[in-house]
Amino acid sequence: MKPMARMLRWFLGLALACLVAGPAGAGCQVVRRGTVPVRLAAGAALVDVVINDTPLPMTLDTGAERTALTVSAVQRLRLAPDEWTANTLRGAGGRLESHRAVSPATMLLGGIPLRRRGLSPKPSLSVIAGIGPASPGPDRSDGLLGGDLLSFFDIDLDLPARQLTLFSVEGCAGRFLPWAGPYEAISIQLGMRSRTQPLVPVRLDGQPLLAVLDSGASASFVNLRGMRRLGLTTAMLANDPAMTAGVVGGMVSGRLHRFVALQVGPVVMREPSLLTVPVPTPIFDLLVGLDVWRTHRVWISYATSQIFVARPDE
Repeated sequence: MKPMARMLRWFLGLALACLVAGPAGAGCQVVRRGTVPVRLAAGAALVDVVINDTPLPMTLDTGAERTALTVSAVQRLRLAPDEWTANTLRGAGGRLESHRAVSPATMLLGGIPLRRRGLSPKPSLSVIAGIGPASPGPDRSDGLLGGDLLSFFDIDLDLPARQLTLFSVEGCAGRFLPWAGPYEAISIQLGMRSRTQPLVPVRLDGQPLLAVLDSGASASFVNLRGMRRLGLTTAMLANDPAMTAGVVGGMVSGRLHRFVALQVGPVVMREPSLLTVPVPTPIFDLLVGLDVWRTHRVWISYATSQIFVARPDE
């Protein structure tokens, strides 16, 4: 082969390799860290977190900015309070007043050490009065596994398969998932204060809104800001049935209103019945809960500020 032809072939091969690599780039590293089972019980997604060698069922809560334990769990583990630190956990349903924070010696999810971002990687957990059923059993939750610890990874939440997989992602952009099937990428915002709350653009009855993806909520709801953007008033909703739902912060009450369509990326819910709750939240318009999540596979990429949603079967 002549030198010129050999060089041309080499350049064509390099160009083809770049096209195959796509926008993820040559330096993109996606490392699977581990997979843990997820249980759906009492309107919550539960995972087992091992704290100081004791497994505890905790609610997987992407909408919570901080991880928290219940008072009863702290007492069973005999965790000493941090005399210097106290936190207030804010949730979509209001505010959970916390006690002094606690710092366990070890905290593992699927054998993977959990740590938070910042100067001190040691987990500092809020303490809350309670969440979900208090009695022992498969439905009990001993706390909330929130974004302060989850955001150290990319998370592949496959609720149809009842599993959560953690990945370390570095140097990636665009479409880089190891999924075999088709999916759609959506740019997201991360909450202004903690940079851990995934906020995604959605459309509800054709109106563009900003939603928080909240695996800790049993049902989706539209808040006061979203109601105003949709032009909904309390008088217009007066004939809709009253309903309550569990979210971080307790229970929320509102009117169950039937909409035309809710679209989150490739996922379209036709005629969804969503709660309309006149509580003010300054950042988002809509909370997307497990009623939407549980039938779809979603990857939250904290590393690249994207979510990826598996396309439904045609």
